[in-house]
Amino acid sequence: MEFRKPKIAHLSNGIPVVLVEDRFTGTVKVKVTFAVGSRHEPPELAGISHFIEHMVWRGTAKWPEGREINLLLDGFGAGDNAATDREDTSYHVQIESGQLPLAVEVLAEILLNPLFRQEHLDTERTVVLSEASGRLDDKSVLSYDTLYGMLYPADPLGANIIGTAETIGRLTRDDMLRFMALYYGADNVIISVSGAFDEGSALRELESRFGCLPLTGMSTLARPAAPARPEEPTQAGPHVTMVWQDDANQIYLSLGFETKGRDDHRRPALGLLCNILGGMMSSRLMVEVREKVGAVYGIGAHADAHQGTGQMLVMAGIVPEKSDQAIGLIVRELADVRRNGVTAGELARAKSNIRGRTVRHFEGPHKVADFYVKAHLFSGGRPTIEQRLLEYEAVTGEQIQAVADEFFRASLLHAAVVGPSDDPGPLIAAFGQLGD
Repeated sequence: MEFRKPKIAHLSNGIPVVLVEDRFTGTVKVKVTFAVGSRHEPPELAGISHFIEHMVWRGTAKWPEGREINLLLDGFGAGDNAATDREDTSYHVQIESGQLPLAVEVLAEILLNPLFRQEHLDTERTVVLSEASGRLDDKSVLSYDTLYGMLYPADPLGANIIGTAETIGRLTRDDMLRFMALYYGADNVIISVSGAFDEGSALRELESRFGCLPLTGMSTLARPAAPARPEEPTQAGPHVTMVWQDDANQIYLSLGFETKGRDDHRRPALGLLCNILGGMMSSRLMVEVREKVGAVYGIGAHADAHQGTGQMLVMAGIVPEKSDQAIGLIVRELADVRRNGVTAGELARAKSNIRGRTVRHFEGPHKVADFYVKAHLFSGGRPTIEQRLLEYEAVTGEQIQAVADEFFRASLLHAAVVGPSDDPGPLIAAFGQLGD
């Protein structure tokens, strides 16, 4: 199986550009990704990356009002957006292919010449606070965010990406300008262009707009990757945090184990393990917990990965009156795969499932570009999509069982539960059955 191959070019100031052409589409997407996110924020500035992501669209030197940018892009039916994650922040415009210069100009304006006017700051602060409140109202998100805080209590990786009401309320224009001066430089960014475009024209447009971006000397890519740890060792687990929500009609469970980082050689085995446990409709947890006993509506397992660390997560929305049964079945499946491994049939199906999903996922040029942006930012440009699939194909059942045995231990287990219960005792006892 072969996928689209990107071309990698560089602007005069060293900014890498990932180019993925597809002449059979009518649009082009330009995306600018900075290797900075909530993980790189000091506690007093928690949420600043996300707030900046909002504010840059509110007005620039050329377009002082954000509505001017909106009217301009709306006139071409363009799609524009931005996203803040724990280790990167990205901005993109997707537009009909003949308007690539406009997409580049808009992105350059918002990222190089934002105004951050006080009246816009005051208005957008209310918007961001509303977004933060919405995350607290979403019980599954609250459970997930709480789990991250448990896994990384002494590191910004465990903080809420949006920040807190307190930090959002005190962030200033000067804070944002200083933060951008530190991290929004040519040594901490990558640009991608995907879809229908002329390579030479695209690079000339990017050079004219972004070639002036200076180096900052503060690239997050050169920083130590291991998360900070508490000064005092934490008590042996399992660790359970209960968040009382008496209006919840489900029990929202986020269960996790800290694993290894995105470049660890065990990542493919962990990915297949998650797929077998809860990555497809025929997975163990879907069959045992939902199909057979109806104890959940949704349940799944997946692995997150960052620089220097990662997580294996099980998330479920549990029927309250069947919570004991659901928890028992989850623990049973985790213990079984640790003790007995997976069958040859499960392994073959998981590999085939991942292969087919990969083909679907990378069918278009934009996802291909996104893959190589992350590979370039965090892994030195490797692996290719084909290499990643070969890594999955090479995984053995013994390797999957070894990963399960290493991480699926009661002392390493963390769980955040949101719902009409505040007694962690029964859950701690149930999770303790996983053993060490």
